[in-house]
Parts: sequence; C-alpha cells; structure tokens
Amino acid sequence: VQLLSTAAEINSTAKQQEDTVGQLGDSTAQIASAVREISATSSDLAGTMGEVNTRADHAASLALAGRSRLADTEVAMES
Repeated sequence: VQLLSTAAEINSTAKQQEDTVGQLGDSTAQIASAVREISATSSDLAGTMGEVNTRADHAASLALAGRSRLADTEVAMES
C-alpha cells in the first residue's frame, strides 16, 4: 500500500515537473520574441539617429554658410 502511495506521489510530482517545463518553454519563447522585437527596434532607432545626425550636420553647415554670407554683407554695407 505504501509502495502504491509513493508511486502515486512520484507520478504526481513528475506531472507537475512536466507542466513546469512546459511553462518554462512558453516563457522562453516569449522572451526570445521580445528580444527579437527589441533588437529590431534598436536597429530602427540606430538608423533614425544616423539620419538625425546627418541632417543636423547639414543644418550646421547651412548655418555656417549663412553666417559667412551675413558677414560678407556687413562688410559690403560698411564699404
């Protein structure tokens, strides 16, 4: 009788462990999916930041050119 009881406990514990492993597998799949999404978002953000940097450099160049033309205009007006 005790042997049957022990076997039933082992069987129950094994079932619980199977369920736990299944849940861990599901969680792992969800984590992997989230990591892929984060990676894709990071790549998109890096691309966007590159574009912003390029446009900021262009704006700075335009500003410097504008200052230079203003200085030339000031010199021409003083002459």
